[in-house]
Amino acid sequence: MPSLYRIFSAATHGGIVGLALLDDEPDTPNINPRQHPRQMPIAILGSARYLLEITFLRDQIEGTEEILGYYFIKDKVLLPMKEKFGSEPS
Repeated sequence: MPSLYRIFSAATHGGIVGLALLDDEPDTPNINPRQHPRQMPIAILGSARYLLEITFLRDQIEGTEEILGYYFIKDKVLLPMKEKFGSEPS
């Protein structure tokens, strides 16, 4: 049982946390797929920013010389979207 718990626990808890954070109506449970127009763009921006910061760290450690791409995407793509969504993607 402990090995099965380790295998399935992360996905289960991650799904529950994801539902609470990204669902437009978290108090209305529904097993059917549905659109979340308020939260989904913020989730996508947050995911993109997270990937961008990991890329920045990789550049600093491995010297990939992609720093100009990092600043272009951050300054010209992600940060201008903060006006559209009301806050800076974190």
